[in-house]
Amino acid sequence: MPIGQYKIVDQGKEFIAGYTNEKKLVNILSSPIIIFGDHTKIFKYIDFPLALGADGAKALTIKNNLADSKYLYYYFRTLKLTDAGYSRHFKFLKEVSIPLPEEFDDQIRIATVLNRAEKLIAKRKESIKALDELLKSIFQEMFGNPVINEKGWQLSPLGKKLSIKHGFAFQGEYFSNTGEYVLLTPGNFFEEGGYRDRGDKQKYYRGEIPHEYLLNKGDLLVAMTEQAPGLLGSSLIVAKSNKFLHNQRLGLIIFEEDDLNRLYLFHLFNHPNIRRLIHSKATGTKVRHTSPTKIAEIKVSLPPLLLQNQFAAIVEKVEVLKSKYTQSLTEMEDLYGSLSQRAFKGELDLGGVQVETEEQVIALHGEVLGASLDSGELFVSKIYSEAELIKLIKSLKGKIFSYDTLMTELEKASFEEIPKYEELKEHIYKMLKVPNPLLSQTFDKIKKEIVLRVNI
Repeated sequence: MPIGQYKIVDQGKEFIAGYTNEKKLVNILSSPIIIFGDHTKIFKYIDFPLALGADGAKALTIKNNLADSKYLYYYFRTLKLTDAGYSRHFKFLKEVSIPLPEEFDDQIRIATVLNRAEKLIAKRKESIKALDELLKSIFQEMFGNPVINEKGWQLSPLGKKLSIKHGFAFQGEYFSNTGEYVLLTPGNFFEEGGYRDRGDKQKYYRGEIPHEYLLNKGDLLVAMTEQAPGLLGSSLIVAKSNKFLHNQRLGLIIFEEDDLNRLYLFHLFNHPNIRRLIHSKATGTKVRHTSPTKIAEIKVSLPPLLLQNQFAAIVEKVEVLKSKYTQSLTEMEDLYGSLSQRAFKGELDLGGVQVETEEQVIALHGEVLGASLDSGELFVSKIYSEAELIKLIKSLKGKIFSYDTLMTELEKASFEEIPKYEELKEHIYKMLKVPNPLLSQTFDKIKKEIVLRVNI
């Protein structure tokens, strides 16, 4: 939890670096400022009192109101400044010529449109993240803690159910920045699991290909080396055949028996308690790494295959929706890039654009993108209220559900803002205290948690 009344802003990637109660450290400014990371080239728009972080964070203000600060912030973010490593970059920023529309109001219009487009992108990212959290919640509800074995299933070492094949030591002299065969590394794994394209840092292999180390679609891999913090033990299911190479830092899961579903196992490896176990058994100081033997020793509870398959079916449905959202996100980011380029080149006719309503922003988006986005879906939102909470609770009539389940249902309902977990519990407690309450509360001895039931 953050401690301190005032926010600390520096040049790092995180928007807020920390908090302080030292008022004398706070720069109280009468107008918004732009923070520029002299080493990192990161820009941040600040419209609140702050304590400026360590050396390298420069606070930029507008002279004589010559420009709108948020307009400049968005323009600065389009810049491709010379990369001088961890040297100073402000010298390059000072050389930049800033295009200013003749009408000051056009600066505000441009900034407002880009700001709202940016918020839409953030909301779509939140939707994708919410789907990942939903699967974690469903896994927890169906299987509990796989290490503690809350469900009372059979405990078995992973080594009885699977083996792990090490990858090939590909020779660095054949590494390339382009090519047909992607050399998979732990850097291709998200911390929470799944494939991540490394972009310009991606490595390809142009040497002789050992075909027994060509990966197939559906292969399940686990990161055996912590190439970056949090990656050790992360898992990945290969999406394409004959394009990915299995290197020595990854383990290929070989199923010894047919009572494990690979989608279930993927999420099992990404469960925080399993990951902690893998990390605790790892060796190495600067770079932690594990081995097939150490993973084989881990004991987990094994749910019935039928239940694993039911979970896998849910995962497949959620992944279809996630793919749709991801494609939508790509289109929205392309839209944002197009808006930025045309706006700062003076190619957008903003004379008739009023930015007070979402509908007018949608119209501008449609013009730029050729109306290829479903703007109706993107802009529909609901305002959370206790009345909406009661509607949602009534829809769960006939079910027994936990606070976590209720929180997940709120997230799925796409309210513009939802209460925090503790706030939700407070709302429920109030409902339980009134005469003839809508809900009743009891303790589930099997799941060992408090659950709720609709009384109507």
